[in-house]
Amino acid sequence: MPIDKTWLTRPNRSSPEYKKGVSDFIELCKTQLNSNGDVRCACKVCHNTEIIPFNTMKHHMSVYGFCKSYKIWSYHGEGSNPPGSNPPGSIPPGSIPPIMGKVQILPVHTFSDDMRRR
Repeated sequence: MPIDKTWLTRPNRSSPEYKKGVSDFIELCKTQLNSNGDVRCACKVCHNTEIIPFNTMKHHMSVYGFCKSYKIWSYHGEGSNPPGSNPPGSIPPGSIPPIMGKVQILPVHTFSDDMRRR
């Protein structure tokens, strides 16, 4: 039976359909835990490049939302790939740097700074 993904098209993450879809996805993830209890995170930040603790993944899904480009859930039981494996043509975890945590804050440069230096 195909997995219902119609909730992914809901623009409102607060809608009952979206919340139920995320909840169903999280239940599906329970079957895909590795031996440490970790799972790939399909949130908008991790994009399936991070294998993290199950409870952290639940938190990410709640805070960041679901990665809209993840159409075939090959990392989460859709298809025949075992938990923690990399489907053909996929990006292994860690090969793309995480979006968050690598931000460098630079000082603000203003016109008045230029005038003081002259």
